[in-house]
Amino acid sequence: MKRHVVTLLLTILCVGSICAQPVPYLTEVLSFPPQLVGTDRERELRIRGLSPGGQYVVVSNPKTPFTVTSDPKDLTIRNDEVRITVLFSPTIPGDYSDEIVLERQPQVGRQNENQIRIRLFATGFLIERTEDLNFGVINVMDSSRRTVLFRSGPGDEFVWQYTREPRAPFSSVTIKGPLRPGRDTLAFVFTFRPETPGRFADTVGIVRVSRGGQALDTAWMILSGVGRPRPFSMRAELPGAPYNVRIGDTLAVDVQLAASGPIDVPESVKQITFDVSYNPTLLIPIRTEKQTLTVRNGRQVLSTVLDGFAGGSLAVDRTTTIATVRFVVALGDAEFTPLTLESAAYTTTGDVRKTLDDVSTRVNVTNVWRYQDGRSRLVNPLQGVLVLDVDPNPVATVSTMRVRNLPTNGGHLIIADATGLVVADLTQDLRSGARDFTIASSGAADVVVPRGTYLARLAVESELGGTLLSVVRVFVVQ
Repeated sequence: MKRHVVTLLLTILCVGSICAQPVPYLTEVLSFPPQLVGTDRERELRIRGLSPGGQYVVVSNPKTPFTVTSDPKDLTIRNDEVRITVLFSPTIPGDYSDEIVLERQPQVGRQNENQIRIRLFATGFLIERTEDLNFGVINVMDSSRRTVLFRSGPGDEFVWQYTREPRAPFSSVTIKGPLRPGRDTLAFVFTFRPETPGRFADTVGIVRVSRGGQALDTAWMILSGVGRPRPFSMRAELPGAPYNVRIGDTLAVDVQLAASGPIDVPESVKQITFDVSYNPTLLIPIRTEKQTLTVRNGRQVLSTVLDGFAGGSLAVDRTTTIATVRFVVALGDAEFTPLTLESAAYTTTGDVRKTLDDVSTRVNVTNVWRYQDGRSRLVNPLQGVLVLDVDPNPVATVSTMRVRNLPTNGGHLIIADATGLVVADLTQDLRSGARDFTIASSGAADVVVPRGTYLARLAVESELGGTLLSVVRVFVVQ
């Protein structure tokens, strides 16, 4: 009975000793971060805490894409450690695992150090990427850039190729190769520069090619952008101004619409209106059916309305002559006349009315006969009808300007300097019944002006209306 008890106790102790034995080898893990197919990356593993003495040798190498690249001396135990370096070089995408087995020679020290098993884990991936490069809305002939970044180490020997060149208005300055703004970064740059308005789109692939010429993967660039017309404004122009003419000539004045800049989409115009004011004693208008004569604020005005264009509208995409106004030059009461294009506007087919700035020029009569003392011999067709005198002239202290023979509807009376600037408007006094006005250079007078040459202009509307009759007197203030 005692013998059986002892045997059972020995058996239990034996089993217990077997269960308590250490694992017969060490286990280590070496993991690689996700890595692009076609790249090479090395990682080093240090195994510490080994008993001194001896070295390790590789008795089981991993399969491709893993490669042990350590120098044999790195597996000699120094300072209680060994080092092993492994290269991971994936050629196809996927998850990889393998094992390296090291054995100690000679087998001294702890029993579980006689063999080390290193588990390897890694992932190889392709660039599965689609970039939406939206350049937004920009003006025609402006440009916008977008940059796409790729991670790539300095040792990666790839060739990057486009599937084709981007179609205009898209382009790329990196079509022959990427930029490297950082040690591990590649940059591809795309530009959008529309030359016409509209919506634009294109798709281009960037192919990564291995050292051996194998296409590894493609990243797709979806390009899109909108080009909008450049803003512009229109202005009226009188080309060829100022005009030098002779009495008896026919003066043809072209009226043009011109843009402040390029017009990407022609302005569609359905109506144009403008007025031209001038001295009616010098210029006699040759009217068309689109033109009417009116008197406005003491000035004779030729009004023009243009519509009924062929096709319903006029397309303005550059400087365009919209009308020609013609006058016969006559011997009048002055040697020149201002010619002003005013109240100009046009209406688009979208019923948007746009006004234009006034434009003024000058018409000079070059063949006015002169007296021996240099004074111009001017003809006033209303001489003996309207009276406008300044006496004495020149004005030394105080002179009187007299107005006589006005029609019942009154008239307009202004004083202008030699540049044409109005310095006094006596119209309201004239219509209130005043007929005599004092002129002086200082003190109390109806018209006080500094020394210089001035023009007094009296204008009345004819009894039939639509025509302006005027008298101009030149006086000097000393």
